[in-house]
Amino acid sequence: MRTIADLIAQGIATLEQAGVSEPRAKWEWLVACRLGVGRLDWRLIASQEVPSFLDESLWRHDLERLAAGEPLAYVLGETIFHGRKIRCDRRALIPRPETEQLVEEVLYDATLWHSDFPFLADAGTGTGCIACTLAVERLQCRVIALDCRAEILALAAENCSLHGVRDRVVLMAGDWLEPLADRSLDGVISNPPYIADGEWKNLDREVRDFEPREALAGGEDGLAAIRRLAADARRCLKPGGSFWMEMGIGQGESVRRLLTSLGFQAIEIRPDWTGRPRFASARAPE
Repeated sequence: MRTIADLIAQGIATLEQAGVSEPRAKWEWLVACRLGVGRLDWRLIASQEVPSFLDESLWRHDLERLAAGEPLAYVLGETIFHGRKIRCDRRALIPRPETEQLVEEVLYDATLWHSDFPFLADAGTGTGCIACTLAVERLQCRVIALDCRAEILALAAENCSLHGVRDRVVLMAGDWLEPLADRSLDGVISNPPYIADGEWKNLDREVRDFEPREALAGGEDGLAAIRRLAADARRCLKPGGSFWMEMGIGQGESVRRLLTSLGFQAIEIRPDWTGRPRFASARAPE
């Protein structure tokens, strides 16, 4: 009889041999999710036989994917963002904790929520995690979620439906904010690509080999997408409208200069929870 404890031990050993980071945490979490229990609750049933509904080939398939370096979120098909389940796969970037903090910046921007029905755009929506969270947390807002490919928007649509906000999030194909009218938005929020070409080889293999390059690569200096996004935001924001974006470590002053050159005001560069400059916010001139 093969027990759940045996399964856990086998998986951890395989992942350690493959050089996977955090092998115990990843395998325990995956096994727990497949069993429908909390990550550490498998210990309560460790001596039980592996349930028959979990076909051995499924376990081998999961283990092979993790051992190859595939991110746990892709193997599971989901992750947690701002306390909610978000479906994810290789069509889009896996939502990060830093982006949760970006959303917090928007949720607690008092100026924005003075408006009865603020009209926002999530540029480069990916999984739709930003748009979904804003729509769930602030019932009065309306969000346009834009991305460049239909298959990415299909994933965002799944998450909007999952969280019951399909009626308040408009999914739109477009290159950044290109389809939107001038001075039509109260706010723009985005996590654009910002990895410079020279940094690509230094990324974790989970990121480099599995996540979509177009969602990460920002050109020679990492600012190619940011330049286009910022210019689009300046055009589409109403006077006094708000702009928030995530950026790479070390890009703060370059982003500040860019936003200044476009005429933005009240520019702030803010740190993430680790104290590293990670976010920029600004307002369109009145």
